[in-house]
Amino acid sequence: TCRPTAPVASIRLARWRLVLGALVVYLSDPDRTFSQDELDLLRGIADQAAQSIQNARLRQEVNRHLSELTTIYTAAQQLIRLQTPETLAQTVISIMEESIGYDYGALLLLEEGGDRLLPFALSAQGQDEEFVVQDKAYILEHAPQLGRGITGWVAQTGQSVCLGDVR
Repeated sequence: TCRPTAPVASIRLARWRLVLGALVVYLSDPDRTFSQDELDLLRGIADQAAQSIQNARLRQEVNRHLSELTTIYTAAQQLIRLQTPETLAQTVISIMEESIGYDYGALLLLEEGGDRLLPFALSAQGQDEEFVVQDKAYILEHAPQLGRGITGWVAQTGQSVCLGDVR
């Protein structure tokens, strides 16, 4: 157990001017002090730890980007084989469900010559085709329109939005 009066060495963990934290070492003997060799060793350990931590973080970031690119590549390969816009849209929805793991997705298209957003492809959410048909009818009933509500605003302005709660 370390006492508040125990000798302590705290060495900064930093890599490329990015501070990652600190390596803290306590001595249990309050009468002992750190030698210069011990401090040099701790600095070397801190430097190696910082490098390892930074490398692990970079590896995670690379893996995340690789996963995203793999998803895009998979989607592109499947999209090449598709014949109709409807099949294309439904495949995009399915790929996003599988790779991103979201709960619901919909592709709404602006009505030709109008301002309504019409359901084109929807998540089946593990349900049958009848569910999708009913969901499309529900969306049509609530008549999303260009410039109205979140979806209408996004369609009108071209700006994306991400909200935690749409109530």
